[in-house]
Amino acid sequence: MESCSFSIGERGEETPARARLNYNLRSGSKPQIMIDVDGVPGKRIDPDYQRVEVELKNASLIKHRPTFQDHGFEFCNYSSDSEFLGSQEDFRVEYELEIKAMLKEVCKAVEVIVFDHTIRDDEDIARPPARHVHSDYSSGSAKSRLIDFIGEDKAKYWERAGYAVVNVWRPLRDKVQCSPLVFADPRSVDPSDWVEVDLIYPDRKGGIMGLYYRPSHEWLYLPDMTTEEVVVFTVASSQGRPSVAHSAADIIGESGTFQPRRSIETRSFVRF
Repeated sequence: MESCSFSIGERGEETPARARLNYNLRSGSKPQIMIDVDGVPGKRIDPDYQRVEVELKNASLIKHRPTFQDHGFEFCNYSSDSEFLGSQEDFRVEYELEIKAMLKEVCKAVEVIVFDHTIRDDEDIARPPARHVHSDYSSGSAKSRLIDFIGEDKAKYWERAGYAVVNVWRPLRDKVQCSPLVFADPRSVDPSDWVEVDLIYPDRKGGIMGLYYRPSHEWLYLPDMTTEEVVVFTVASSQGRPSVAHSAADIIGESGTFQPRRSIETRSFVRF
């Protein structure tokens, strides 16, 4: 495994791509997503979304590239020695050691707890890429999840020190030309744009954050990401760090001949 390099090379063309994204509608009621409906894995009922066409800036070509410290997300080269097979147990021990080392470097974290891996595949009806603008946790659901893992007393210490939930996203197929993951620059997002969304499972309830559309939102992505690259981004924070809205994007003019996207996202608690 190589150490993290911040020298993502330039790629793609200067002309911004365009994509269609699904935003939450301003309906006046709290939206909810029902997951594994009737006990069927992958069966879900989403709220109605506002389908919007947006411009995507190439993060490798802009003057001030996004960094974790300033923007809440960062693209970097970070290869892995893990073999991502079907079962999580086949890779998770080695990969989690790699993730912890990377997050201590990129996020300046002093402690890291890896707690979740999700493999998504455009050919998997149970776990396809998430095609709605969101961030993975609300402040309440993040805190509850932390308490589940380390207990209430230790969670209070983490709150005093400051913590975040950080997602590390990596392609599992070269190159990502279909359904890339795209990010809203948090500096273009007003706090009033966020809305809490209930996740309703057969046996529990969780929560994420959705986003209302605003024309001033600025969207960035890295075209043609490879398995040697990752993007690290904040999805909840106890310190007011920006939570980064993101979504799988349907690129306008995308060829139907591209191979489907397959990726892994790993979520961790990081203490600063």
